[in-house]
Amino acid sequence: MTMTMRYRAATSLSPKRNKMFSHDDVDKPEDSFDVSTRKSRKQLRRIVVTLLTFGLAATVGWTILMSLNQVPVNETTPPSGLALDDTSPPGNPTLISQNMSELWFHSAANGMRFELPTDINWIRNFKGIAGSRLDSPFYMRDLKEIEERGNQGSCTGVLDVLGWLMGEVNGNDGCLMVAYGELIHIHREKDFVDSTGNFFDDDIDTWASLDTMAHIARLEPELFRRFGWTIRPIVTDPEIVRPFGWPIRAAVTRGGYVVLAQMMSVCGLTVTETTGKINSTEPAIDFYPLVTIPDEENKRSVIKDLLQLIQIKKATANQEKIRNTVKDLWQGNQFSESLFFPRKNLTFISAGTPRTLQLQLPNQPIRLMECLYGNWKVPSSKHAGEALDCLSG
Repeated sequence: MTMTMRYRAATSLSPKRNKMFSHDDVDKPEDSFDVSTRKSRKQLRRIVVTLLTFGLAATVGWTILMSLNQVPVNETTPPSGLALDDTSPPGNPTLISQNMSELWFHSAANGMRFELPTDINWIRNFKGIAGSRLDSPFYMRDLKEIEERGNQGSCTGVLDVLGWLMGEVNGNDGCLMVAYGELIHIHREKDFVDSTGNFFDDDIDTWASLDTMAHIARLEPELFRRFGWTIRPIVTDPEIVRPFGWPIRAAVTRGGYVVLAQMMSVCGLTVTETTGKINSTEPAIDFYPLVTIPDEENKRSVIKDLLQLIQIKKATANQEKIRNTVKDLWQGNQFSESLFFPRKNLTFISAGTPRTLQLQLPNQPIRLMECLYGNWKVPSSKHAGEALDCLSG
């Protein structure tokens, strides 16, 4: 009875399917049934895989569409307890052009003068401290004068100097943004000092446009007279020319570009002839030159990469900003323009000074810190890397 039912089940297939079996197969109904079952299972598996694939694609597509409409976290609101101004300075003051005029870092005290880099090709190829090159510091004042003023004491604290400096820069429509470690402390600890008044870092990092770098150099005489502070630029590949009659006649320094500047208190200052951290009674203020390279050659299509499309939608609707590259000349790090501009104004109160600080921040500090440090919320001795690529925004 069992064999008869199997035979009937096997021979009850459609004429089309029956053609798949030979006459010998019909004489073996059990074999024909197994073949039919295996083929049915294969078809079922194909259907299941197709449905799962379609479901997964639909889920990914829905996630992408939803994310396009989301606002980046913590980028449009200030850190807790801080007040971002409603207005942001327009434009990008760090943009370099082919016909840009020369800019100089000039000392009124000793006549020292070095050029700030405006050559696009040089800027594009310069590797920063990650590259192989020489650099030297040059003080904007005679060392004897620095020593004499330092012995007088009563040099002004760094945050008071920073407050005065930001007033000068903001009044001149300059670009001087909080950078690196200080960007972290503003968002994580909400201050530059701890509960005992000690600074978290041994210097204050800033990004400065080339125009602002030149402006800061012009402020050195007032800086020295009022606060007991001076500046030293770090120059890459300088050429020192010793004229006839040297050392009676002063040596002339020329060539090279300014790729970093350090502002320091002369009280307790250890004068050195090498590049490095400033040793003084107060943390120094470091100025990293920030430039934006217009990159006409980069014609990336956002259609190729949906993930890139998400970042672009969140950052800006202007694709021109995606092609421009912002570069920190000292560190050699490269960034998407939308991470920095339009920059933000921040009214900041610190326990380290009685005055209110009017600071500038990059447009998307959270994304910047994530690229530079990873998990920036956990205290760490890790420093920002060199020659990093943060172009994805």
